[in-house]
Amino acid sequence: MNASSQSPSGKYGYGAHIINMSFGNDIYDEAVRAATYEAYINGVSLVASRGEDKITNIPTDEDSYPACYDNTILTSVGASNVYKEKSSYSFYGKKMDLLAPGGDFDSSIVYSPYGRTSWGNFIGTSASAPFVAGVIGLLRSEALNRNWNNLEPEDYDGMLKASAFNIGPDGYDELTGWGHLQADTIFNMLNNGYRIFHISDTSGFQKGNWSDTVYIKFFNLFYDNSIDSIRLDSSVFKSRKREITGLITLSDSVGLDVASQSMVYVWGRRGNKNLGGFNASNRNYLARYTVITNARGGIVDVPGIILKDSSRVAVKTYQYELFNSNGDSLGLIPPNDSIWFNISVFQPPLTMGVEYFTRISDNIEFEIHPNPACKFINVKFSASVPSYYQIQIFDVFGNVLNKSEKEFLLSGNYKKEIQLENYQQEIYYCRFSSEKEIRTKILSIIK
Repeated sequence: MNASSQSPSGKYGYGAHIINMSFGNDIYDEAVRAATYEAYINGVSLVASRGEDKITNIPTDEDSYPACYDNTILTSVGASNVYKEKSSYSFYGKKMDLLAPGGDFDSSIVYSPYGRTSWGNFIGTSASAPFVAGVIGLLRSEALNRNWNNLEPEDYDGMLKASAFNIGPDGYDELTGWGHLQADTIFNMLNNGYRIFHISDTSGFQKGNWSDTVYIKFFNLFYDNSIDSIRLDSSVFKSRKREITGLITLSDSVGLDVASQSMVYVWGRRGNKNLGGFNASNRNYLARYTVITNARGGIVDVPGIILKDSSRVAVKTYQYELFNSNGDSLGLIPPNDSIWFNISVFQPPLTMGVEYFTRISDNIEFEIHPNPACKFINVKFSASVPSYYQIQIFDVFGNVLNKSEKEFLLSGNYKKEIQLENYQQEIYYCRFSSEKEIRTKILSIIK
């Protein structure tokens, strides 16, 4: 707690921005969980090693703390070998977020002070977590350079997930999380226009049905609502909760036509103001909580972050009602007028039309085969730098007849097939474009 907090006068606390926790075991410790929560509400990025079994080499998805306390407030990191595969000993699952270099028994990656007496190699998820903490440090530095002063811990965590190198199935999976930490990809995305937009929405929420009344333990918050002041300090209250849902239209909120983007990422965040619903944990620290329910890539208990072909974001949070021992209501937390949904949208530049480009260049390597064509064409191209690329087909009047999604691609050679069965025998134009360059070729279709 002392590392994350700082008094206004600077007389106590260190005001840390990032805390790496390369430690853990299977014992739940309320004091450690309280400390992680205190750091989180002070805006600290928390990174925790997922744990391992290097003795029997039989990894499991068993609990390991602090990595398994509250996934929404920290980044849980497993270990990978030199092939970006999960290390044989690394624990997995329980909402683990990412893999990062940790080595394996046949390949140690990390070289550092060992036993405090000499330098040496070692393996483990304790080696992996600092890689993630280091990249978050770079992202926080980049945010300062760009005057992005309002980013929250969830934003740095979300950017790492959005840029991770996918190993298993698309999106999240239990063995590898969102994939392997990929620092170069996230900075390529930022350098090519990706930005984070914060949205807080208070309108149009729907209240679900109340749950049964149960006893629940609340921690670490003095909550002042319009009915009464409730001291929630490690106290057990009789309570019930209900789900609060809403729908946010992004174009109305921030003026962005996200439906036209090839890849948009979204995630919930706490919000810098004391406004918003809470999570549904039984040991409830009343952490501010918004989860997005219509994004792709997640599994049953891990929300997705990919928002594709949609400009509407479905969101969810929770509201509680507390009662005293006599069954009298102590009020709602949060009150109805304090229910907010707080989300982040991570997306590329809006415009990919001709007006966006600043110059015409012959540097793009771009070929069409066959040409003349009948049923299909293959568009072959070479991406010389990471960028967004798009293929369009126009008729002689300039009407767009076919437009591929804009894709963010790393350097390399690519081929795209386009079907032409619905085209008439005519002359058309095939345009290939990056963020700064356009190249157009004549396409002849014969039937």
